Amino acid sequence: MPVVFVQLCDPEILHVVQMILNLDGLDVHTFTAPGPALIRAAAMRKPDLLILDHQLDGAACLETFLEISSQMPGLPVVVAGCSSLVSAFCQQHGFCDFIEMPFDLLVFYETVMRCLPEGIRPAHPLLR
Repeated sequence: MPVVFVQLCDPEILHVVQMILNLDGLDVHTFTAPGPALIRAAAMRKPDLLILDHQLDGAACLETFLEISSQMPGLPVVVAGCSSLVSAFCQQHGFCDFIEMPFDLLVFYETVMRCLPEGIRPAHPLLR
């Protein structure tokens, strides 16, 4: 079962995202803040995909990304952010993809499926 870590600041959005991804058989772990707790959990659980919330200047997002990437090179990391300018930030720092918030749930879902390693994607995704 693919393991996905999702870190979003808004607990209500985080809950909806978790429900949708759980329906598709993904093992979703949620966090409302980047940083040490998320980094420790990732080191223990070894997620297949990480989604980080780009907040303000993106410093905490980038710091968490760099720390986890040093421990798990090749881990796909997606950034969710409220500005299309974050897309350039993602390209500059090597993130897998970018989801602009507020997001369409179908776009979010499709991005998650595209960024999961091919061999572990659900065989019959619920949303198409």
